[in-house]
Amino acid sequence: MGEFKEEHGKTRVGAFLKNIGNIADPILKAVGNLTGFEALNVISDLIVTDKELSAEQKQEAVSLIQLDRADLINARENNTLIQESQFSSWMDKTIPFIIDLFILMIWGALTMFILAKYFHLVTATNIDMSPILGIYAGVTGLATQIVSYHRGSSAGSKMKDLLKR
Repeated sequence: MGEFKEEHGKTRVGAFLKNIGNIADPILKAVGNLTGFEALNVISDLIVTDKELSAEQKQEAVSLIQLDRADLINARENNTLIQESQFSSWMDKTIPFIIDLFILMIWGALTMFILAKYFHLVTATNIDMSPILGIYAGVTGLATQIVSYHRGSSAGSKMKDLLKR
């Protein structure tokens, strides 16, 4: 897949698009760094409007997108079932939250360090902030995903409100 995100080749539709050749390159380039449902939605829209793909290729790609979406939904449902099961071990239920807590603690420690450096509370002047800020950016992305997963998104909250009615 070369310049395309490696994760797209791991999905059914990504592997299909990779295998049909250069006609799918614009679709894969447009997806860029998107993942999950967002990437599948963009790919779906681009496939439907693509003029180079045949009707059979479009139909196969759309059916593969549906399977990839079902996989994402099943992963979330499986996690919920593990948490709710009386037969799941303590470790099965707890380790994901410990990992989440660890990542959030790293994010908090890096935030405090960066703020301390900014307000001159850390007096070491020879600290190169480039690698620290690079790590901070990555950990911030992970922390955002963790908080979004545990707290939900506004779209998820809206759906919950609609289901309650």
